[in-house]
Amino acid sequence: MEIEEKKQDIIKWSIIALVILFVLWFVSSLFVAKKEQKKTVGTYVREEASYTIPKSNVTSYMPQVLFDSSDAEKVNNEIREMYNSVVKEGSSQLTYQYSVSDNYFSLVTILNRMDAKTGFPYPSFTTYNFDLDSKSLVSDDVLYGFYGKSVNDFASSFEQAMKTYYQKEVEELYLSEDECDYACFLERRGVNDYQDDIHLFVDNNTLKFYRSFMVFSDIGEEEFYKDEDFLFE
Repeated sequence: MEIEEKKQDIIKWSIIALVILFVLWFVSSLFVAKKEQKKTVGTYVREEASYTIPKSNVTSYMPQVLFDSSDAEKVNNEIREMYNSVVKEGSSQLTYQYSVSDNYFSLVTILNRMDAKTGFPYPSFTTYNFDLDSKSLVSDDVLYGFYGKSVNDFASSFEQAMKTYYQKEVEELYLSEDECDYACFLERRGVNDYQDDIHLFVDNNTLKFYRSFMVFSDIGEEEFYKDEDFLFE
């Protein structure tokens, strides 16, 4: 009897582990690497290490910025610590994307971890924007000024995106307006303030921003967001 219970526990936890690996793979598949054709990105960043969770196709990558500057060294150390933490955990994933545009090199790391509250994976973004002349990090204020944008502009843009998503989910019968109004929808997405969690990223000569929100749910809303890249403008 005791042996049989142990077997059932092993099977249960094996299934749970497989589910975690699948959802991590699903989230990672949302992100498609962006490559700038005009310049050779190898001049600015290299992939220094990678790690695949055993018996899975979930792989983490550690990018390193190639600039000879104190800011680059600080960023590389931060990314290295993040990567080592992910490898140690064995149940998370770290990936990245980049862009060379105008006079900026932009790098974003994407950390996929299981959300403690919902039990679903949730992406966290960290962006690093370098000036190609000084090889130093550029502040958000400088980027907002250069592109004539503000945090309020992007908050409004994200709000409009959320309202559009809500209407489309209703139209495609994922949600019912009678059972889940817009406030309910925002709660499902984990959105409390449109200005929170905005991470600037320069791409195609345009200032854009990454913004996380929950795509998984108990009714399968992740299927609606299967092509979501979390990049807005």
